[in-house]
Amino acid sequence: MFYRHDRTGRGVPFMFDAAELGRTLSKREFERRLPELRARLVEAQFALKTAGVPVVVIISGVDGAGKGDVVHRLNEWLDPRGLDTHAFEHEMEGEKSHPPFWHFWQALPTRGRIGLMFGSWYTQPVIGRVHGDLKNPEFDAALKQIAFFEDMLIRDGTLIVKLWFHLSKKALHERLKSLRNDPENHWRVLPSDWAHRELYDKFTKTSERAIRETDTDSSPWHIIEATDDRHRDYTAARTLLDSILSRLRRLQRRLPPPSDTLPQRIRVTPVTSEKTILDRVDLT
Repeated sequence: MFYRHDRTGRGVPFMFDAAELGRTLSKREFERRLPELRARLVEAQFALKTAGVPVVVIISGVDGAGKGDVVHRLNEWLDPRGLDTHAFEHEMEGEKSHPPFWHFWQALPTRGRIGLMFGSWYTQPVIGRVHGDLKNPEFDAALKQIAFFEDMLIRDGTLIVKLWFHLSKKALHERLKSLRNDPENHWRVLPSDWAHRELYDKFTKTSERAIRETDTDSSPWHIIEATDDRHRDYTAARTLLDSILSRLRRLQRRLPPPSDTLPQRIRVTPVTSEKTILDRVDLT
């Protein structure tokens, strides 16, 4: 691993440097881009249904980065009839008698649908390592199990879009203070949020390790700067759109468009299966 050192002398992963550049998106530019983006998202969503491609969107990142707000935005911008949203935080008592990924299996989207995972199979291993409940060998084993699980889903045709929302330690502190002092939103800041802030450095290093070990060509991580809400939401939706269209173009064997413009509209031929002997049975 490669680290730079901040003013306190503690190592900070290079991986998150690109997500601490202070990117913003003005309200005027956001409102100008949004209508086309929303239209294209819904259009791509219908193309997914036609192509029969299931999509899993993993929403992860620093506490306080607005992950819940992103989930609300995507529910607003996508067609809810083809969208499933699941929140995973703590393992329920009844689930401990099942294999570790049992409750995730129950939430996987069917072909042609999008599943938003607010929290995921990464949550417990990362938290467990940060709090010392998992030792390094156990954490490594958990990451290998995750990589195997994702590879199995990908081989079955699932598109996995992994979004990591990052805030610098300073930005996180400022956001918590701002929410605490806001009469309408102070309830959103819990004592646990301040406790998690004290573990920021350890959490960041552990997360960086998890991302490195599970970032692959077929299932890459997308690190998104979350300091500015409009930039965060637009980038998340645009990343999802680009990922979907990239998969649909692979089905059509088409080249992707330039990255500085929204992708062109595409059409997808429905997936058809070969006829079997059952198709010739007279059911009248």
